[in-house]
Amino acid sequence: MALKLSFNIFILFLISFDCNQEKTIKSNKVDKSTMLKLKNFDYVNSFKWEGNFDKATVLKNLQKSEYSKFIYDCSFLWEGKIQTLGKCIAYSITLSGDQPGMYRGNKVLLICKETKKGYIIWIETFDPLKLNLIDSVCHIGGREFHRNYGNYFVYEAKQDTIFKIFETPTIVNNSRLDECKRFKGGQLKLSLKDLDNNGFNDLIFEGVEYTFCKDLAEEILDNPVDSSYIKLIYKTTFSNNTISFTN
Repeated sequence: MALKLSFNIFILFLISFDCNQEKTIKSNKVDKSTMLKLKNFDYVNSFKWEGNFDKATVLKNLQKSEYSKFIYDCSFLWEGKIQTLGKCIAYSITLSGDQPGMYRGNKVLLICKETKKGYIIWIETFDPLKLNLIDSVCHIGGREFHRNYGNYFVYEAKQDTIFKIFETPTIVNNSRLDECKRFKGGQLKLSLKDLDNNGFNDLIFEGVEYTFCKDLAEEILDNPVDSSYIKLIYKTTFSNNTISFTN
């Protein structure tokens, strides 16, 4: 957890995630009470970005960090507008360290051109989430995996700080072969839709969960013995200049 604070991204429905439209970004000033409230959430530390935004410069900047020995490669993911941060570029960073757990796999690097700051976010996939239907800027979403098991996270930018504002209370990624239950395709798929017509897209996770064990037997079979359809809905609300989710 301490590493998340110090080290601190897609294939969804494109029509919901189109956040590249040109539009003036609101200042989104945040009062002190809201900032204190957000401080209760995990936040992503920023660092000064030097130079351009091409792959070679990205790797050069990353090699200056204390975690340089874990950086193996990076690849371009997306370019668009993130709320209050302006135009940003997202890269997927491949970590290949000899340490266990979070030193391996993929994480997300977000570089913001206007603020000249970079952020490393501990998610393995990156989704630019268009939650506010009135604006063209995006929130940040992505999945985190631990041994093929994990949740979905949503991040919000306030001024020049990125906060984690939501984590699914239920597992939405599961492809573990040593488990009796796992999802088709390894995950519940995400879609966005404004279900209550409040001007904000809601999060909808749905998919098939297979069962590979009979009754309470511990033996995991090669073929599923049962299946069920799962649909999880998290309603998006906006209050005190902050987005939140309820199910």
